[in-house]
Amino acid sequence: MKQLILPFLMALVCLLFSCDYSPSGKHFEEIDPEPQIVAAISLNAQQDTVLVRGGTLLKFEVSMLGHKTFGYQIRFDKWVLEEAEGLPDDLWFVSTQFPDGYYTLQLAVLTTSGTGSLADKYKLEAAEVYRTWVVYIDNTPASPIAISSITPEDGRLKIEWQPYKRKVLNKFELYRSKNGYNRELLATFTNPAHTSWIDSTYVGGPVTYDVITYPDAYSYNRTYGPAYAYHLPLPSIAQSTFDKDNNLILSFNASPLYNNVKHYELSYTNGMHSESITVTDTVASFQDPGFGSNLELKLYTYPNIQPKNWSNNQAYTKTTVPGYGTAWGPYAGTLVPSPLTNLIYSFSYDYLKIIDASTLKVTHERDIRNLQGISPGITKTVLSKNGRQLYSLLNGVIHKLDPATLQTVETFSIWELLGTSSYSGLSLSAVSDNSRLLVTTINTWNYTSKVHVVDMALKKVVADATLTSYPPEAKISPDGNALKVGTTVLTAQADGSWQALSMSEQDKAALAFHPIKPWYAVKRSNSITFYAIASGAVERSVTTEAALTSYEIDAESGYLYGFANGMLYVYNIGTGQLKRKLKMAPSGTAFLYKNRIYSQDRYISL
Repeated sequence: MKQLILPFLMALVCLLFSCDYSPSGKHFEEIDPEPQIVAAISLNAQQDTVLVRGGTLLKFEVSMLGHKTFGYQIRFDKWVLEEAEGLPDDLWFVSTQFPDGYYTLQLAVLTTSGTGSLADKYKLEAAEVYRTWVVYIDNTPASPIAISSITPEDGRLKIEWQPYKRKVLNKFELYRSKNGYNRELLATFTNPAHTSWIDSTYVGGPVTYDVITYPDAYSYNRTYGPAYAYHLPLPSIAQSTFDKDNNLILSFNASPLYNNVKHYELSYTNGMHSESITVTDTVASFQDPGFGSNLELKLYTYPNIQPKNWSNNQAYTKTTVPGYGTAWGPYAGTLVPSPLTNLIYSFSYDYLKIIDASTLKVTHERDIRNLQGISPGITKTVLSKNGRQLYSLLNGVIHKLDPATLQTVETFSIWELLGTSSYSGLSLSAVSDNSRLLVTTINTWNYTSKVHVVDMALKKVVADATLTSYPPEAKISPDGNALKVGTTVLTAQADGSWQALSMSEQDKAALAFHPIKPWYAVKRSNSITFYAIASGAVERSVTTEAALTSYEIDAESGYLYGFANGMLYVYNIGTGQLKRKLKMAPSGTAFLYKNRIYSQDRYISL
């Protein structure tokens, strides 16, 4: 062993002398004991506190200037979500596997230290660069937002609610609905601190407001807040009066939401007639709407800003304004005056009523519901002009009624009177003072009818006539000796036969019988001439201001009254003098009784 030591030392000496050694140090690099690492780590969430609901994509961005990276770790509190070499890629993070609450998210990147040492180059001197975020997980359903108050403020409607306390929120929406329908989105909010909104389109009426909260972008994840019902009464008509010229004066209540209201519109419908006016104050007037009918009025309130569904959701109140005159009734069906007995009868398909003409109170009534059926244009109860003959068709049987009590005195079957059952409908058209009843059998398959003149005292048919018009029209004179069936006019002869009167078709169509005198009247343009039934002699003639479309004669006063161009005309037959000219409501009806003009529910003095 000693023999080997000497050769080794000699070789070491030779090696030292063979090296080019200089103490300048140029073959060595200085090592920085405190290297600076320039790095940037970011997350797509951008905030230091990340709010997470459900699954979310974490996109990390790492920049290491001049440094080589060896690997990374993504840590979530005590858990390592991902660990790999190189730089991190996108990570789909599912938060539902963790309870709600606060967590720490950290991305740690292993990189060279930057000292330049051999240890640094061989990962023995690596540095860890990291960034930390606070993560808040909220996967419970969104809390409902409840509206706390709705109040008018400065002429508008203010809606308030408590601030949303939860941290995770995508948006919340304010809705309004009317009667559970016409649901309308009013506003969308993304700031949870937003706690009020001004509804500038609401002008009144019952509505409900509610808030829907969306914690995330998924529409099915939503929470409905409780509905808040609100009702500010819409402006409505407060008072209606008529002036001396029968012009209608209206006043109505204004809306307290004056900054929401643009204007008001009043619209009334009277039969087929409609009229509207726009107003900005609370008083309006319409010219004389006419007598004989109530008025259906609508008061529209128009907002300054009309909502999208305004045409289907207009705001209005509806009011029935009584027509002018003194109230009575109202009575449905046909009103038949009987001046000789001082009574007025009301005939409808439901009730028969007797009204005292002095007190205008009902003295008797009879329930006939379901006994006549409803047949428009078909008469089933008739009263003679003298008020002593009253017949009604009940359940297909003719009843003779007591005109004072409406109770049945006697009944007659159709077979007993006519000897036929070949018909599809029946009508009682008229009855004379001497109990001659017009019974009309109707065949609806060809709309032809046959009028039978039945002498109820004899229980015998004394005349027949055929009608081809529908509904059937037939009249008989009070004395029972003249008959008008369509355009056929017949008069009774001494031998019991009936003879047709010779006159033009136009005269026949406009013929009427006087309620007391044995006369018939014929209308020709602007004149009405009265003839004696027996002799045909002219008895009276009246020239009218307009060609009357229909006319009647009041048995008490003897005045003729009729209608033309929306007007009622009343004439004294004896003198031909115009007694009254009255504008009628388009759907109004009226009759003259003594010194009054009556409609279904009001009357005025003649």
